[in-house]
Amino acid sequence: DLKALTYFAPMIGYTHQWTEKFRSTATSGYVSLQNVGAQDPAAYHETYYESLNLVWQLRQRLSVGAELLYGYSEQNSGDHGDVWRFQMSMVYTLF
Repeated sequence: DLKALTYFAPMIGYTHQWTEKFRSTATSGYVSLQNVGAQDPAAYHETYYESLNLVWQLRQRLSVGAELLYGYSEQNSGDHGDVWRFQMSMVYTLF
């Protein structure tokens, strides 16, 4: 018999246009599951996620950006870890 787990998962984001060519987006998210006793200790339990970026609109259809991300995860057993990431991107829009 399968039973759905109860969870709570809010997420929020905000984009700010600094100038005509520069914008930033900040996001934050959280997920929490109410685990049950039959689940494996390595089962997903809780996660935090944050990101912040800066995007430069080079041309009407071409933009480049850099983003910093942070994530934290906790398993049902209480084991946890976190990580920082940095990424860069280039986007060309066809239409």
